[in-house]
Amino acid sequence: MTSPAITPSKPTDKQAPTVAEDRDKLVAGASKNPSLPDPQILGRWFKALRQHASLSPAEIDLRENFQLSRNEVERLKAQLALRHREVQQQFVALQAASEQLAAAMENNGKQQQELQALTVRANQLEEKNAQWQVVTRKLQSSLKQAQHPALPATDDELADFAAGMAMGFDILGVLEQRNEQDVHVDKAAFLAGISETIRGERRLSQEEFERHLNRANQRVEVAMHKIKQQKEARDNAWLEKFRQEEGIQTAGEQAWYKVIHAGEPLFEDEHSEAALTISVNRRLSDGTVIADTDLTGLVLQEKLSDLPEWLQIVVKDIRLHGEAELAVKVDEYGDPRKYGNYIEHWRIRVIELHAM
Repeated sequence: MTSPAITPSKPTDKQAPTVAEDRDKLVAGASKNPSLPDPQILGRWFKALRQHASLSPAEIDLRENFQLSRNEVERLKAQLALRHREVQQQFVALQAASEQLAAAMENNGKQQQELQALTVRANQLEEKNAQWQVVTRKLQSSLKQAQHPALPATDDELADFAAGMAMGFDILGVLEQRNEQDVHVDKAAFLAGISETIRGERRLSQEEFERHLNRANQRVEVAMHKIKQQKEARDNAWLEKFRQEEGIQTAGEQAWYKVIHAGEPLFEDEHSEAALTISVNRRLSDGTVIADTDLTGLVLQEKLSDLPEWLQIVVKDIRLHGEAELAVKVDEYGDPRKYGNYIEHWRIRVIELHAM
């Protein structure tokens, strides 16, 4: 904005007194007359002073422009301060991000090292695993050869092999018997003990051997005692039921019988030496078959006088071709005994009579 030019006023024909002239007059007047100055001179002086003290339009515009510029500078300084704070905040955030990045890179480096170490370890384990697989296959092959060796080639070796098989059958029979007695035997440990004995080795001391063997025998004894008690209870219950049937008779003190069918007279002469052929079916009280003439063909052939007294009583009662059902006292081995603790269920039939 351009301020208007200030042009000097042209002097008139009658030039107005100047301030200097008025001052000189005042001084002169003061020297002459010490009273107050001339009011007219003093008025012109104040007027000139006001003109010098007041601003021109150009100066006013300049002053406003200066104030605007100053306000703009303050605004720019405020924006600059704000930008400075934002830059500082961004710098702090950038520094934190840099530290996080450095930590992440360091952690990544450690993870890379750990990964490399794990990779090396995995490779080593794979190599060892491959070696173990080779060793395992060899051991399995050796074990298979040891468990299932080739058959002997010579007759003498085959004879020894057959003898070993026979002994194996006996051992299996013992194991089956123990299983029936509810005594569970670890076959692997059992066979290991046999193999060690055959090899002539002995890792158990005599004291340990006797102690463990006594424990094994004690297990069998406990199981046998339990089985005996159960069998006695079962047999007594069956006998009590049998004795309540109609037609039951006693044969001495060790047998009870019931005639199913009475046949023909046995002898014309009581002192005949003729032999009797008797079929026998023997079962336990639970129905388990012990002997059966119809299955095996084995019969009892004896003279009447050679039969046990209790059996003579039954045979005389059923006679030739007769049949009877019996409850017989037996011992633990199945032999008929007067004081036997067990009961067997018999069924006999006199098949024929023939001369000796």
